[in-house]
Amino acid sequence: MRKGVRETAVSDLMSEHDANMDDFFDQSGYWEDKPKSLNMPDSALEEQQFLNVLQSCLDRIPNKLATLFMMRVVHETDNEEICKELNITTTNAWVMLYRARMGIRKCLEINWIGH
Repeated sequence: MRKGVRETAVSDLMSEHDANMDDFFDQSGYWEDKPKSLNMPDSALEEQQFLNVLQSCLDRIPNKLATLFMMRVVHETDNEEICKELNITTTNAWVMLYRARMGIRKCLEINWIGH
């Protein structure tokens, strides 16, 4: 009963005339239109604080890893284009992306989640 009060199924929130969830994503699984934050002061503040910590984490990893991470994850640049831009192989790009994600993850765990 408590769970039912706290949680609401997405299908209950959407009417027949609302968009299907698949309409928000393209064929490759990326957002068609990235969701915008609600205009709530507390969520805007928290989002800004998170972005500051993320930028700090990006500054702590090697520059090439940070560039690769930003190109792939934030700007959603194609892997082929990233490899040409950074003059690296596809395999190396995946390894570097993994290292970037792990470095950022560790930094966020310490500075954001553990905060």
